Amino acid sequence: MRQPTEPSLFNLIALKLAPLASLAAQTRYILHATADEYYLPEEILEDAVYAVRLSDSAPDLCGRARNGLAELGRLLRDSAPDLTSPVFVISDPAWCSLRAAAQRCLAAMGFDLASWEASEL
Repeated sequence: MRQPTEPSLFNLIALKLAPLASLAAQTRYILHATADEYYLPEEILEDAVYAVRLSDSAPDLCGRARNGLAELGRLLRDSAPDLTSPVFVISDPAWCSLRAAAQRCLAAMGFDLASWEASEL
């Protein structure tokens, strides 16, 4: 599995998608957030939109990854997750669909989400 080690568009895209793809990160930094350690869901979504935009300029993405990012872009544009529920990360269908799409993108890119989680959480 590919893990970011140097700055590149590929790595930036993967790192921007990882928080959206990771239920473990969302559980820790959204559901069990602290004043010092938290994720804002809106920022996670903004980062995913940015990653989709970056994919147009990333020559090292395979076709499967490009297709996955295009699908994620459609979901980001067309869905409206309800971020008001205290447990939306596990209960909101739109959010769960976005997370699954981000996971598919990272898998297509060969990104090791479990290793990222181990190092970040």
